[in-house]
Amino acid sequence: MTRINQTRTRIGIAIRTTGFALGFGIATTLPGHADTASCTVPDIGDRITDAQASALYECLTAAMAAQLEMLESGGTIDGPSWLRSDMPVARAFLGWESVTTAPYESGTHGGRFVVNLADPVALPSYSRFEDGGPMPMGGILAKPSFTVSDDGTAALGPLFLMERAADGTYPDMGDWIYSAIMPDGSVMGPTGGPQNDRVQFCADCHLAIGADTDSMTYLPDEYRVTD
Repeated sequence: MTRINQTRTRIGIAIRTTGFALGFGIATTLPGHADTASCTVPDIGDRITDAQASALYECLTAAMAAQLEMLESGGTIDGPSWLRSDMPVARAFLGWESVTTAPYESGTHGGRFVVNLADPVALPSYSRFEDGGPMPMGGILAKPSFTVSDDGTAALGPLFLMERAADGTYPDMGDWIYSAIMPDGSVMGPTGGPQNDRVQFCADCHLAIGADTDSMTYLPDEYRVTD
C-alpha cells in the first residue's frame, strides 16, 4: 500500500470518528459536508511542504468519497467535484493506486499539484516507470490536480486522463485517448470526439517528452513509490 493510500485509510477513520485527524500532525479542516472547498492547511509559509500537500489531497479525496456515498444513496452534490461528470472514470479513480509519495508541482500541468494514479490494467507497467515497457491497451492513467491559495485552501483543478488505445487508432495522438474532467463536471476532449483539438496539446507534449516511453511521462525521482 502506498503512503498516500495509507493516509487515505487514516482519514476515513478520522471522518467517521472525530472528523479532525490526518496522521500528519497538521491541522486540516476535513469536509463536514462533503465539500471539497473546505480543505485547508494553516501556516503554509513560503512554500507548501510535502506533508501539507498530502494532507490537502487526502482531504479532497475524502470529500469526494463522501460525495460518492451521497450519490449512490440517491442524493445530490453541490460545489466543485469531478463526480459531477457522468464519466465512469470520475468515480473509479478514487480506488486506483498511486505511484506518488506526495503531490508535487507539475510545470506541464500549469504549476498545479498533481498525483500520478494508474488503473489495474496500467499499474503493472506504470509502477515500474521507465522499465515498465509499453502500456497495455485499455490501461488508464490519471493525474488529479489542485492549487493552493495564499491562505492554504485547496481548489480542484482538472482531473487529467489518458487511456491507451489500440495501435493505429489515433496515430497523431500516439494512440492515446486524452481527456480532462473539470471541477464543474464538464469534460475537455476526449481524443476522437468533437473537442479533439482541445487535447491535441496533451498529445504533443507527451509525444515530445515520452518519445521513448510510449508517450508516458514520469514523475520526479524523489516522489516515486519504490517499494
